[in-house]
Amino acid sequence: MQIVCGPYPDENMMEARWENEGGKPYETIDFSVVHPQHFDFADRRIKQRVGAGIVPVIVGGWGRPQGGGESTLAQVGLDGLKRHWRNLIARYGAYPTVWIVGGEAKGTAGMEIARYDSASGKRTVVAGDGQGATYLSADGLKWEQTPNTNASLIAVFGEGVFLGSNWRGRIRRSLDAIAGENVLEAEHHLEAIAFG
Repeated sequence: MQIVCGPYPDENMMEARWENEGGKPYETIDFSVVHPQHFDFADRRIKQRVGAGIVPVIVGGWGRPQGGGESTLAQVGLDGLKRHWRNLIARYGAYPTVWIVGGEAKGTAGMEIARYDSASGKRTVVAGDGQGATYLSADGLKWEQTPNTNASLIAVFGEGVFLGSNWRGRIRRSLDAIAGENVLEAEHHLEAIAFG
């Protein structure tokens, strides 16, 4: 299940929509002051899903510009994003988790954060460039960028097959996460896909 635990696309930084019952996740735009009450509620939700057998796919934010026109990296800074990842890994790293550096994360900063995350322990790390390129890494240190075609926005892997969704309501199947084929077109968009 995809869970965005960071800046959202198309929204301004630190706006009210970031709040849950405990408030905003951070008190400062550089993520140097954590708001613990926000994460108390987030922690409960993620623990509940893991307890139900659902693997969280944690997206750390978005690489494209926010509503204000600047990227998260430009507003928060690389040190701020690393603080954000340290917080997420400390909270959820013991769970079976897939980590996505950021939706549409482009350039060397996204790769540096992926390397930083991978150095923190054994976990699956994916860095995405939106549709158009797939980044794959066996160790989280060396990354290979491969142009993709008909790719899914998000995918799960099981029994040798990647299965993912794309706008609008398309379910795509791929053997290599590079080239996908439509296997279903639903009336509404699908965000969650699981094997089992």
